[in-house]
Amino acid sequence: MSYSFHSSIASPYLKAITKLDDKAQDSICNDLLTLVPLIQDDQISKAIHHPAMDQMRLAKCLFTLCKISDQSQRLILSLAHYRRLNIIPVVAEDLKKQRLKQKGMAHANIVSAYPLSTTVLKKIHHKLESNFNLKFESTVQVDESLLGGVVIQYDNNRMDASIKSSLKKMHQSLCSQGGNL
Repeated sequence: MSYSFHSSIASPYLKAITKLDDKAQDSICNDLLTLVPLIQDDQISKAIHHPAMDQMRLAKCLFTLCKISDQSQRLILSLAHYRRLNIIPVVAEDLKKQRLKQKGMAHANIVSAYPLSTTVLKKIHHKLESNFNLKFESTVQVDESLLGGVVIQYDNNRMDASIKSSLKKMHQSLCSQGGNL
């Protein structure tokens, strides 16, 4: 199912979380982000989606793997009761975005052909901050297939300044003009 479908299911849970104080919201956000890799593990994901799996029991197993707050446990048990443990990654991501936005911040995913120096990363953050009027934090990944440059993803904004993308556009342009490459 699509992210937007799961996001709409996650909406009432997010609304309930936002009624809590900031400290509790941050705690739940951190706890959910801790659980995401577990939820996305192939075996646990299969168990979550198996119709015969007791999700309450599975939730309690998750609690033994990760130490999380009582409020987070109540949220997880509520999700398990309605067989919605699969939306934990969506709730975590949406809550993280919401918490950052409330603090005047945002998160960008940056993919670079090479590891970025601190200076270059600061320049990218500065450019993003001046364009969006938000303070940015980021996750940086290296993908050598880009050949050079970076791809930056923030919310629904994607900025592709990679050599791979430029070459692809050039190839399409030449082919559309009757070239045969």
